[in-house]
Amino acid sequence: MNNFISKGRLITLGLAVIFMPFSVKLCHWSLLLFMITCLLEGNFAEKGKLFVQNPLAWILPAFFLLHLTGVLYSGNTSNAWANIDKKIAFLIAPLIIVTANPFTKKELQQLAWIFVATCFAGTIICYANAISTSGGQALWNFGPQQPYMELHPGASPLWTYFSYMGLASGIGIHPTYFALYLYVCILIVMRLNNRMTLPLIAYFLIFIVLLSSRIVVLVSIFTLIIALANKKSWMIGVGALTLIAVILFINPVARYRNTQEYREQNFNWPPAAFSDNPISIRTSLWWLSLNAVREVNPLIGSGTGDVNDTMVALADKYDVHNVLNTSDPHNQYLHTFIALGALGLAMLLAVFMVPLRLLFRQREFLACMGLISFMCVCMTESALELQKGIILFTLFVSLTGNVAREWRFSTQGLKYA
Repeated sequence: MNNFISKGRLITLGLAVIFMPFSVKLCHWSLLLFMITCLLEGNFAEKGKLFVQNPLAWILPAFFLLHLTGVLYSGNTSNAWANIDKKIAFLIAPLIIVTANPFTKKELQQLAWIFVATCFAGTIICYANAISTSGGQALWNFGPQQPYMELHPGASPLWTYFSYMGLASGIGIHPTYFALYLYVCILIVMRLNNRMTLPLIAYFLIFIVLLSSRIVVLVSIFTLIIALANKKSWMIGVGALTLIAVILFINPVARYRNTQEYREQNFNWPPAAFSDNPISIRTSLWWLSLNAVREVNPLIGSGTGDVNDTMVALADKYDVHNVLNTSDPHNQYLHTFIALGALGLAMLLAVFMVPLRLLFRQREFLACMGLISFMCVCMTESALELQKGIILFTLFVSLTGNVAREWRFSTQGLKYA
């Protein structure tokens, strides 16, 4: 029976990892089967003890309960309950995964390679889709045409199919989240370190630059600069930075988004009445969010479901709109403050800092870099409001908690019991 449960856990969680970039629904169903399998282990008294002792088991559920409390004073209750439904993984996944029987090193490596192989397959699908859909007309999905055309009048329209949204649309995922997944893949292959490490790093790095997600490209460059300080890996860092520079030179869309789209009018403060550029859109949304911060209850915010309504009301009040007609703050820290106030923001920071502190004390520096990269993405995206971000982060914290179940938590630091 124990062997059946062990294999069942690995298969069902492996399926969840496989479906994560492709289908949120199938990923959730796989996680449900995984959790049912874990419950078959029994030992509920021991699980309860582990839950109390391990902060990674209860910190995400506590964050979830804070969102649930925010429903009580939310004006838009239907939106609030929809938000709760999206975040149910915060409650269930840590409770089950952290207290489950420990995963072996071999099982964790298998799950890591499954994730890498899945993301690699996703890139192949994206390339195939770009080839099959590319035509003679440019695919405009990254802002107004005129500035780009002025800088790159002779650029091939095919680049728009092999860059940014045109490329990520092959598997129906936002380029920022796919780039983040690929960045995690780079950290995984660096951690496992075998003969495929360098080719995979180069391959995933090329795809990240093609996806043209500014924040993930910056995080990747930052990681490589850190690598330069390591005597053993400085050559890898130099080679990778050179590769990024070459791709930016070759691909006009990636070069435009990462180095040329920063224009003075995109940073107007207060913003213009109408924004049609990705940078100016975010600038206007951050400006509205800061105004929202001043207007909501500073302690408990406006309520779990009222962020969108608050932002829309302020957009009408100040006549600040954008071509995407979006009211998402595009910043998880501001989003959480507007919804749940200072209490929510403090809990969000704790959700990040507790696992970061534990991993740092265990000298798991690559895992720390992965968590820091997610925190950076939260500066330009509301990453914990979308399933692609929620599932990735929840599994990361939960599996870390499962590995850490034999650590002794004390003020003197982490030591194996």
